[in-house]
Amino acid sequence: ALSNTQDLGERLVYVTMVYGSMNRYIEGWTTRLRKLGVSNLVMICLDDEAHTLCTKHHHSGRQCIVGSISVLNKYTLLLVALQ
Repeated sequence: ALSNTQDLGERLVYVTMVYGSMNRYIEGWTTRLRKLGVSNLVMICLDDEAHTLCTKHHHSGRQCIVGSISVLNKYTLLLVALQ
């Protein structure tokens, strides 16, 4: 997907967020991203455990953003990413 957008002069970045019971999937998910060659994903971590796991497994933490669990963060952080 990224190579197609580069032809158009655009940059595509995938953004997702994770916390709580979904933290257990971070390691497997990041392993799969590496195997697929997807390096343009930013992970918003809404709790400390998510950030620790993201930092350990996802590009040494360079694409891990610290957040907190709140209605404001759950909705506004993704809207800010659209800008």
